[in-house]
Amino acid sequence: MAIALDLSNLDRDKIDDIDLTSDGLRQKIQTGLIQQWATREPFYVISRDIVEVVICRHKDVMEVLNDRERFTATLPPMPGVEHLDHFNGAEHLGRMDGKRHDEIRRVMNPPFAPPALAPHEDAVRAIFDEKIDRILAKGGDFDAMSDFCGDLIKRVLLGLLLKLTPEQQDVMVRLHSKMGLVMETEPGKPHPADFTKAYEAARKTIFDIIAQRRREPADDFIGRLVASRDSGGVVDNDEPIFGNTVAILAAGLGSTATSLGAALMNLCRHQNQFTMLKQRPELLKSAIEECLRMHGPGFFSFPRFAAMDTTVGGTFIPKWATVHIAVQAACYDPEVFPDPSRFDITRNPLNAPVFGAGPHHCLGNRLARFIMRIGLEQVLARMPTLRLVDPEFVPVYTGMFSETAPVSIPMTIN
Repeated sequence: MAIALDLSNLDRDKIDDIDLTSDGLRQKIQTGLIQQWATREPFYVISRDIVEVVICRHKDVMEVLNDRERFTATLPPMPGVEHLDHFNGAEHLGRMDGKRHDEIRRVMNPPFAPPALAPHEDAVRAIFDEKIDRILAKGGDFDAMSDFCGDLIKRVLLGLLLKLTPEQQDVMVRLHSKMGLVMETEPGKPHPADFTKAYEAARKTIFDIIAQRRREPADDFIGRLVASRDSGGVVDNDEPIFGNTVAILAAGLGSTATSLGAALMNLCRHQNQFTMLKQRPELLKSAIEECLRMHGPGFFSFPRFAAMDTTVGGTFIPKWATVHIAVQAACYDPEVFPDPSRFDITRNPLNAPVFGAGPHHCLGNRLARFIMRIGLEQVLARMPTLRLVDPEFVPVYTGMFSETAPVSIPMTIN
């Protein structure tokens, strides 16, 4: 049943006339707007005849991310939110709530934990060494995104950890490339045909993988979901196996590449910090956290929806309003991160919610940090003269909805 939202209680002074889906906003976010949002009270955007609320300050972001009673991850039964359904109604952790979410997450969590990732360290390091060998063979000039970062999750998660065939990997990459089309979905209308075609191909492929895991059990997250289903565990049918697999494989393809590319860019923009890291490699963990704080994979996390009329940071939020959580803005809140525009690898900002927080904290965050650590270790060891070709370089950004993926980052070791 469609739900009509009452807009009469909104503070009209807090309505902002912006398009949250525009590429122009994506560019402004990373060139100054994020600092303005970091201290801003929650504000409204009226889009597709629904109320969208943007939450920016650190305390407000943490309040929404941790309150499961007032804010739900489940899409409300109303037109106007179809453009936020990137997985075509599939049941996955990002759209689950409560006990079911927690139990399925516990099934999926162990393959992403450090003990499960550690045995793959040498293989991941070999992937980076192969990339660096090619860069050196070409003379030292390269594009950080296409030559160093671009296919990391495809090779590490899809290839190394899950052992998908090249054909299966290509199906997931194709779906990822079409997911941005979902933003064009009109209220009450189906998703664009090109997306639907890629989605159905991914669905067939994933059910093939599920069948293979039944024949040949494995201790990856797909295999664990299948085992839970077949042993009468919390996974009670194959749909959440499909939904969580498509969400992790398709949505995660760009995030680690973006984060590592941005880390290289920020280290090279701040050569004093890069020099410090080379002199003090024990700061690498802290440096990764500061790089993520300065520039994570996107400016919003998965949206939430108000489960009741409520208030956050002095702003009224009506029931069923879409709540966009600006995690990147929260990382620039000066009340939590003094002098937030200063890049400081000794800061160690562990409370930066770049991968979210609370019960829906990104399941793959440890994999992303694992890959970033190995990649930066190899850069420090083998490309210590790394720098931007243009010290004043400002990238052009692309990506789905709130992703901030640099199209290109020209670098050199010469």
